[in-house]
Amino acid sequence: MTSIECSKQLESTVKFVQEAINRFALHDSLKYNFLVQQLNNPFNDKIMTWIQSLTQCTTLIQPSHTELVNALYSIKLPPSQPIYEVYGTLLLHLVTANTAHVQGALNSLFLRIIPDNEAIFPVLVTLFQKFIGLVPLSSRIFPQIFTKCIPTRWRPINEFCTYILFFLKAVRLVPEVAGLAVLASIDRAVLYDSELQKSTELFAMEENDTASSLDSIISFLLGWIKDIPLELEQSLFIAFDAYVARANYLTHVPIAYLTYCYTEERCCKFVRFLIENVQNHNINDSYRALYICHLGGFVADSTLLPAAITLDVINQIGEIFKIENNVVIKLLLCQQVFRIINNKIIELQTRTDISGLFGQQSILVHMIIDQCNPLGNCSQKTVREFVNICKEKQLIDPQQVLAQHALLSEPQFISCPLCSYDPYDVPSTFRESVKNLIVERHIDEVQPTTSKEESSWQQNSWDFSL
Repeated sequence: MTSIECSKQLESTVKFVQEAINRFALHDSLKYNFLVQQLNNPFNDKIMTWIQSLTQCTTLIQPSHTELVNALYSIKLPPSQPIYEVYGTLLLHLVTANTAHVQGALNSLFLRIIPDNEAIFPVLVTLFQKFIGLVPLSSRIFPQIFTKCIPTRWRPINEFCTYILFFLKAVRLVPEVAGLAVLASIDRAVLYDSELQKSTELFAMEENDTASSLDSIISFLLGWIKDIPLELEQSLFIAFDAYVARANYLTHVPIAYLTYCYTEERCCKFVRFLIENVQNHNINDSYRALYICHLGGFVADSTLLPAAITLDVINQIGEIFKIENNVVIKLLLCQQVFRIINNKIIELQTRTDISGLFGQQSILVHMIIDQCNPLGNCSQKTVREFVNICKEKQLIDPQQVLAQHALLSEPQFISCPLCSYDPYDVPSTFRESVKNLIVERHIDEVQPTTSKEESSWQQNSWDFSL
């Protein structure tokens, strides 16, 4: 069509739209229904003309025109930047005419953040900026709409990842939404991770689907978490407290935090966060127990944490142990000290003064002879290694110490499955991606080679028995 023909067609369509809306007010809905039908037709080759015509009639469109407004919001468009620029102009005119349309218009744009539409993402970012400039208060409803439009766990995982990544890249647009994107990522990863701990209750097909989704979302997290902006780091810690510290025996999510801690500064920041929560007696003991596992596991496994900080953590754990009354918490504190010494003894010996750890009144002696009986109740694999290292390095003989000190009462024998839990025992599928961040494990702790068909969740080697 020539430009003159296009102009005439647009003029004619504008008149039709005006007449359809005006007649609808007089209870004549024939043309109005035809207009709605045209907008709902995904194969309409004149969709651009309809959008341009409606742009000139936005002052006539009221929230009471429910069918028309909903058709505008849900109109199906090809992923073309020119088309979305025209559509965005329509929405902006609609909002200018009546701010009651703000939420619906934004909701429409949020729902268009899908993998098939990546070509028009720059247009969407520009439109969001224009919305905020046009109606500054609209930024207040961004978080609400973001949460509402997150693809559910039943949608393909790539839809979720695309949606989250869009807002992570647009962090300066609405920082609060970018923070929510971080929380949503960790929340979804924890959901999949937790479900696999209940794998015996699932059908095989559900197991495989969840395992595949878990591997995908962990790979997604590893793709951006190292480069997370400083203003979003706090969201990572909030997510840890809200989701990670509420879930038992996670096998994959801790990998993301290990990857985040790829610098000494971040390692120290993460350790401070963990130990503050371990020291906090105002939180539930079950949550403190998981914080203790993460603290010990991270300090024992991280290669970037300075030896002086490692020694300080052991001493702080010792101070917490002295005033702790919960037997399970005390056992977990002992377990972490044993684990840290097992992994870091050479580093501690060569870079710090550890004489204070093994003296007659040292924290290790207090732990060994305590009624909670850590040598009998902690993970026996860890205890055996700890005893052997102490004897080999001629630091202390734990068994002799126990024999020399008469216990005030009979030692307790209790089950503490968390003693066998090391959150940072990375599944082999992801071990290569963090190989420079974790302490190399002893040969007898390395898992046997598994087939490529096995998902990484099937490859953890933890022994939850005592």
